[in-house]
Amino acid sequence: MKVVNAYGSVRQMHGATKYLMAFASELKNQGHDSSIVCADFSIPKPYWLTADITTSRGNSGSKPAGGSRIARAAGNYLRLPGVARCMPRDADVVVLHSEHALPLLPFVRRRCRRATVVYYCYQPPREVYDLWPVVKQDFHPLTRLGLQVAIPFYKWLDRKLARSADRVLVFSPEYREYARGIYGNLDYVLVPAGIDFGMFELDDAEQVARVEALRQGSDVHLLMMAALTRKKNVHLLIEVLAALAARGIDARGTVIGEGPLRSELESMARQRGIADRLVLSGYVTQEDLPLYYHAADVLYFLEANGAWTMSIIEAGATRTPVIVAPGGSMPTLVRDGETGVVLDDVHDVDALVEQTVSLVENGPRRAEMGRRNYEHSLRFSLPESVRTFIDTVSSSGGAAA
Repeated sequence: MKVVNAYGSVRQMHGATKYLMAFASELKNQGHDSSIVCADFSIPKPYWLTADITTSRGNSGSKPAGGSRIARAAGNYLRLPGVARCMPRDADVVVLHSEHALPLLPFVRRRCRRATVVYYCYQPPREVYDLWPVVKQDFHPLTRLGLQVAIPFYKWLDRKLARSADRVLVFSPEYREYARGIYGNLDYVLVPAGIDFGMFELDDAEQVARVEALRQGSDVHLLMMAALTRKKNVHLLIEVLAALAARGIDARGTVIGEGPLRSELESMARQRGIADRLVLSGYVTQEDLPLYYHAADVLYFLEANGAWTMSIIEAGATRTPVIVAPGGSMPTLVRDGETGVVLDDVHDVDALVEQTVSLVENGPRRAEMGRRNYEHSLRFSLPESVRTFIDTVSSSGGAAA
C-alpha cells in the first residue's frame, strides 16, 4: 500500500511532529510504501526515522521558525498547495496529520484522484473552539479583535473540510465525542497514538549513570513534557517546586519542550526562589529522551481536557506514575488511583501539591502505580496503532464510530 503522510512545516520536535514521523516510519517498517510530504523539515532527523521525506521547499537544514505566531501560521497555509504538488499521483492513501494539514484536502483531491483521504484528527483546533479565553491573553488587543472577526469563518472552513474526508481518525472515545460535537456524525475510527516500548529500556551501565546525573543528587525529580505555551500550565510545576521547597523536600523539576513562554517561566522561577531547582531543557535528542523518564519520580500532564499525550505512555514504558489534569482523553490514558492521579481541578495548587507529596513520600505506592502504568500503557504500542490503521483503510466499509 502506498501511503503519503502529509503535514505543514516540521520545525520543532513536539507531540504532533514526533508521531507523524513515528507513524510514517512504522508503516514503512511493516512493509508499506510510506513517505512524508511537508512544506519544510528543519529539525534533526531522529535515529529511528525510516520514512522518506519530500519537502516542497527543498530544505532539510536546522533553522528556527521565525516571525510572529500568526505570520508562521499564515505562511504554513500559503505553502500547502506546494505540498500537494509534491505528492505522488498514484498514492493509495493520503493521511492528513492534525489540523495543520487539513487545509490540504481540496488540493489532494485534485492531485491524487484515486486516493482515500484520511484526516488524522489529533484534535480539533481547540484554540478557536474552547481555548480562545486562554490563548487570547498573548495577543495585542487589535490583533485579538481581528482574530475574533476571522474565527467564525475559520470554524466554518474547518468543519467543511473535516466533513469532506473519507475517514476521520481519533485517539480516544472521549475525543470522538468531542469531535462529533463539532463536526457531526462522521465515519470516526479509533486509532490511538502509540510508542515503541523497546526504545525506553536501559541497555548499559553508562545509561544508568547518566540517569543518576540527571537527578542532580536530588531526593525527588519531577518531569513535564510540554511546549512552553499557556495551555500547558507549566507554571503549576513551579508552584509545586516552591511548595515542596517550603516543606524542606529536596525536589527538582525538568521541563522538556520549547515555546514562547520560556522567559516568563524563568522569571517566575526566580521570583518563587526555585530557579536552581528548575531546568527548562528545550530540545532533547531521541537517544537521550528515555533517560529523563527513568530519572523521574513523577510525570505531569497539566493541560485540561487534553486530546492525547504520548508522554503518559512513555512514562508507563519506564514504570513512572503520572499526575494529570482532568478531562479529555485522560479516562482512557490513566486509571485514577491505579496508574496515576487524575486531578479534580488542575488549578487547585494545594491539591496538586498534596498529591505530589503523597506519591514522593510513599515509595512502595509510587512503585506500584508505576508498574500498573506500564501494564496499562502496553495497549498503546506503535505497531498496534499502524495495524489498526491498515485494517481500517483496507476494509471496504471502514470501522464505524
